Amino acid sequence: MTDTADPYTVLDIDRGADPDQIKRAFRRMIAQWHPDRSRDTDAADRAAAIISAYRTLSDPERRRMVDRRQTIRPMPSGTDRRQTIRRTADRAAVSRSPCPPVRVRDGASAAVAFALIAYVLSPDIRAYQRDRGDGAAVAAATVIGLER
Repeated sequence: MTDTADPYTVLDIDRGADPDQIKRAFRRMIAQWHPDRSRDTDAADRAAAIISAYRTLSDPERRRMVDRRQTIRPMPSGTDRRQTIRRTADRAAVSRSPCPPVRVRDGASAAVAFALIAYVLSPDIRAYQRDRGDGAAVAAATVIGLER
């Protein structure tokens, strides 16, 4: 059974059915569509959908979720949600920005990014540290191999 299939329609019962009615509907439907008893080509798929619907409706928590999903906001398949449209618009705005944001995903990438920034700025950093009289960072930049 797909996620969009309604278990009530699969078992051919109404939404207010009690557990005994659900069990009777399951037994009636599975006796009709079980692959060992039915010669229909899609009997196995129908039986799997019936079993899935029964498992969903026999568990109170799953049944509550299905009922909640059907009553709150039933959305036809293929319908775009507003949030998806908003995310797409945000992505388009970011791609049009003159300086796109840089995201660092791991420590190695951060080290490479820091080394590139230090390499580009190294003459300015060394001049600043020489003016201040602090040579510790100049020595560290020399050890990394950023000395020009």
